Amino acid sequence: MHGILKTDAVILSVSDLGESDRLVTFYTPGNGKFKAVAKGAKRSRRRFLNVLEPFTLIRLGVVPPRTDGLGHVDAAEVCESFPAIRADMQLFCMASLCCEMVDRWTRELDPHREVFHLLVWCLKALDSTSSPKKIALFFKVKLLGLVGYAPDWTKCSMCKDVPVGKIVQVTLKDGGFICEGCANRGSEARVVSLGTLKTLHHIQQRPLTALGRLIISDSALTEAWALIKALHSYRLHMTPLAYHVIEGCERRSWHLGGR
Repeated sequence: MHGILKTDAVILSVSDLGESDRLVTFYTPGNGKFKAVAKGAKRSRRRFLNVLEPFTLIRLGVVPPRTDGLGHVDAAEVCESFPAIRADMQLFCMASLCCEMVDRWTRELDPHREVFHLLVWCLKALDSTSSPKKIALFFKVKLLGLVGYAPDWTKCSMCKDVPVGKIVQVTLKDGGFICEGCANRGSEARVVSLGTLKTLHHIQQRPLTALGRLIISDSALTEAWALIKALHSYRLHMTPLAYHVIEGCERRSWHLGGR
């Protein structure tokens, strides 16, 4: 980055840095992910007030470092704050998961405009939905494709036959389903219904603008959620931390939220 960078940005995370500063991780359409220091953000009551919050869409101005190190935030203006997300525990957790997954899947200063637009779509959709888990599932399926691990749900990853029957197996290693004849050769396979497999294919193929009309049964949503979580975790070699918070809240039936 050269000169003052002015760009739209989604805030992925914020942490304290020293006594008065904050360290902010941004995702931008043209520069990808990077971190910058917001000097005095902890102490000042006027500068950056209610601006540097996670999953806020802002107009950002950043002064890059002269050599190595971190740049600093010169200006930040809220474009969209997504107030419904901040008022509801389930929405907040789903937004946190999606931002964490972008953080974990991307490298610094490696831009991917489609990832940025997918994240903005997701936050806008969460801010106006009554089905946050479904929106987060859509996001996760689309993100898996954008980072190069989109499964082929239409044919066996080994013999290329089409799926048949009511139940199929999905192998994490090959990232797709395996037919009954190939199942004994698969590793780390998971059993899912053929209906769930078709649902995931529809999510993967449909444009974002058409996903709102996709109806998913509770059983298919539960099954698809677990499978896509496993696929992401397998490729990342870890389970995103937000999953643990979500599962804990689900066990308590989201008592801290409004859903």
